[in-house]
Amino acid sequence: MHARSYSGGMETLRTVQDDVTAVQDFTSQVRALCAQLMANPFNTPAAEKLLDLLLDDAPATDLALERILQAVTDGPASNGVPLLDMLAGRYRYAAPNAPLVVGTAA
Repeated sequence: MHARSYSGGMETLRTVQDDVTAVQDFTSQVRALCAQLMANPFNTPAAEKLLDLLLDDAPATDLALERILQAVTDGPASNGVPLLDMLAGRYRYAAPNAPLVVGTAA
């Protein structure tokens, strides 16, 4: 499944896998920076990176997550579970009872 994205007048073709990767990468970065801040709340570089990430990358990640969820709900029934598994798969092995955080609300 493909989605069209327009950037500066140039059209790029994105796949759902591209969107899943973008959401996973964003979530991973947010988690890592939050872990750094939990270990040391006065870590100014980590706080600045997190703020930059939230201000600069969160809107695009929100759109990517929206496209993924659209693909899950509008695509063939067989697409839904694998797409959600791709989103959650990387974090299933962290802590057994840890809540799943997907998207920019991490």
